[in-house]
Amino acid sequence: MLTERTQTAFRLDTALLGRLKRKARAQGKTLNAFVENILRKEAPAEPEWPKVAFPAEIPDFVKELRLDKPLEFTKEDLDTDPKLDYLVRKHIYGEYGHDE
Repeated sequence: MLTERTQTAFRLDTALLGRLKRKARAQGKTLNAFVENILRKEAPAEPEWPKVAFPAEIPDFVKELRLDKPLEFTKEDLDTDPKLDYLVRKHIYGEYGHDE
């Protein structure tokens, strides 16, 4: 994947630059690739989540849910809530056909 590149300049401590060059050379990398790798680790890209507008009828507690991690349901949750069980089976496991 090609990414847009921008050339820039930094003022670095001379001793630091020397250490970076030696480490890059020892790893068989260019100074640019070595420093860019360090910067990528320190400033990883943030995931791009789709922007979704909540309709007014959705309760506030739903709007406050953190959806940045997978939802987890226990067997008890599924056994006691038939609607939840249906949705999990349909959308996660694909158990229901289009007729239901």
